[in-house]
Amino acid sequence: MQDIKALYPLAPLADKLSHLTAFPVTALIAPLGYGKSTALGMFLRRRGIPSLMLTAAALIELSPAQIPNGTVVVVENYHALAQDSAAEGALGRLVAALDGRCPVVLLSRQDAGMTKQTDLLLHGGLYRIEPESFQMQPDDLQAWSRLCGLALTDAQLQQLAQWSEGWPVLAYLGLLAYQRSGQLDTREGDILMSELYRSLTEPCRKLLWYLSAVIDFTEEDAAALWGSKDGSALLWQLRGEGAPLLRDGSRWHLHAAFAAYVQEQFALTGEANRASVHRRLGRWRQSRGEIEAARQAYEAAGDWDQLLSLLEDDAGAHLGYSYAKQWTHLMLSCPREALSRHPSAQFYFARMIAAFGSPEAVQRWLPASPSQAAMIHAAVCDPDLEQMTRACRSIRESGEKPPSTALEPFTLGRLSLLGSYCRAPGQAQATLKYLEEYLNLYLPLSGNHGAGALEAAQGELAYLCGRFADAAIHAHSAQLAARENQQRSVQTYACFVLARCAFAQRSWDGAKKYLAQLQAAASGSRMLRQTAQLAEAWFSAILGQAGGCPAWLREADVSQTELLPPAYGGFYTVAGAVLLAQKEWPRLIACCERWLQQEAGQQSVLPALYLHLYLAIAYDRLQMPTEAGAALRRALALAQPDGFVMPFAEFGGYLLPLLTPLEQTQFLSACIARCTRYHRNLPRLLASSGALIPGLTARESQVAQLMCEGLSNADIAQQLDININTVKTTIRHINAKLGVQGRQALKARLGR
Repeated sequence: MQDIKALYPLAPLADKLSHLTAFPVTALIAPLGYGKSTALGMFLRRRGIPSLMLTAAALIELSPAQIPNGTVVVVENYHALAQDSAAEGALGRLVAALDGRCPVVLLSRQDAGMTKQTDLLLHGGLYRIEPESFQMQPDDLQAWSRLCGLALTDAQLQQLAQWSEGWPVLAYLGLLAYQRSGQLDTREGDILMSELYRSLTEPCRKLLWYLSAVIDFTEEDAAALWGSKDGSALLWQLRGEGAPLLRDGSRWHLHAAFAAYVQEQFALTGEANRASVHRRLGRWRQSRGEIEAARQAYEAAGDWDQLLSLLEDDAGAHLGYSYAKQWTHLMLSCPREALSRHPSAQFYFARMIAAFGSPEAVQRWLPASPSQAAMIHAAVCDPDLEQMTRACRSIRESGEKPPSTALEPFTLGRLSLLGSYCRAPGQAQATLKYLEEYLNLYLPLSGNHGAGALEAAQGELAYLCGRFADAAIHAHSAQLAARENQQRSVQTYACFVLARCAFAQRSWDGAKKYLAQLQAAASGSRMLRQTAQLAEAWFSAILGQAGGCPAWLREADVSQTELLPPAYGGFYTVAGAVLLAQKEWPRLIACCERWLQQEAGQQSVLPALYLHLYLAIAYDRLQMPTEAGAALRRALALAQPDGFVMPFAEFGGYLLPLLTPLEQTQFLSACIARCTRYHRNLPRLLASSGALIPGLTARESQVAQLMCEGLSNADIAQQLDININTVKTTIRHINAKLGVQGRQALKARLGR
């Protein structure tokens, strides 16, 4: 096994060392183990340059006249010598007497003293070679391992590079470990790390405890973490004492192995000291908006007051329901006296776990204040509007002021409030009246949390009944109210209604405009961003272009989402449409049956209506007419009392053959008329949406889509209002471009 000298000095370092003879004084500054002496000694021997190694005692007694011209004078351990005034004075006199005829090289583990007397003597002419110049790159490590007779795999080399971060002695120790055991043993560097750690002052060690918890940071981060105004001075102080801090532009980080060692040392300190550090880390994380990281730090500190204050200050806005389980587990240990000091935190937590689907658990966390307890019920009895309204009345009668909830998403990520609140056929109008009564009481109590929700729900109902002008008026009113009160979740709801109206009225540009507004309203919230993805996927599915939808939708897996149980009905509706667009008939049936079972206790009309329509279509495509007819009758029974014609229209291409043979009623005739009109617009919308089949023109994409849907040439001509000969010519072009022959081959080629 060769030693560290097998490769040193590296080419970039050797290039830097070649300039030392041009300067009166050169400083090689790097922590212990960076190979300063080794690199310099090898460089001088290879160049045939004589050298003289001096200790502090020898420096004081040395006469400059005794040094031959051209000799490089090397002063070791300058960091220690700089603390000796006599030695420092002797060095100054030596540099002045040599007057450049003999270069002086200072080897130092620290930066201390480098800007003092020596630098002043040289009027700023000190040549510095700093730690970055000594670092080994992955290619160097690979070459070194080969010189040492080791055949490391790429994974082992990567592991070595990550642990050593280019530190030559650590890399060498790693190679020794590989030679002995075939694996990297990070304990090899403990002696080296302990030597470095011991040389630091106590304040620097304390700062390192904080920095080792974050590893990567800026000067501003370090200042905030330490409570200082000058982060740059702090970091340079650490670097000056020899701590292996690496810098990349504006960011700094602790050397990985050193950080790991510091973390181990910190774990050995007293409990009170560790709590103090974690508490400061928590405040720093909180100031950066890293709420979950702050929670973890306060939890490690065992500081319940800080934890509950975090919950209060955030008002539940950014905690995220993805962390609800962690918070629930944590709060089970929360002392009652701490909760009594933070009733608002209790309120926000109760809201969170209730929205997560555990309303029964709320009773444990009800605040003592009657108004706060009632406010929780006013918000979390969803979707029971009557209970929510009763709770609001009790708050108003108590005269107390409950906590504000204006930051939380009122819709909890739903695209449809009617989909949650309308619990029985024929109750849509009554549901709006209940919602209006509830909001009239709730909005003044909550700081207008949910402003615009009633108007958005009114717009949704008008759309479902095919009254697009009324729907647009209500939805625009909802937008205005939501914007004025910063209710982004209600804005997303209203934008979805407006996009559906525009789409139904043949304006894809209008639909895209409202989808863009929906995206803007959803920015900054993971839950609402997924709501926006649901909205976009809805239109993609209707256009038969579900391939670009998110994987969690194409896989129909609600567990992969940030959505809450109240929003699951909307997820099932959109995911079913995506499966339908993908023509996954057996899977669609299985999913719809399961979702209907899961929603049975909720009795929500709209999700059930869509799921029964999907079942009717899927059973029909699998040539199971009895099951298809039964599902269609259930859908009609759910839709007719409220006049919901648009769910049929949105999937009219599939449903027209099923609806036409049925005994005609006024509602059924309205559904057929809407289906025909809506379906006739789809090819034009498909072309304008830019959803083209790769390799085909817009017109060819339209024709190919209709061919896959089973339309004859004559039907396609009528649908697109073109000559039948044009249809035949277009089909020949499609076949030639895609290399297919016949409709079945085309379907297989396009995965339809």
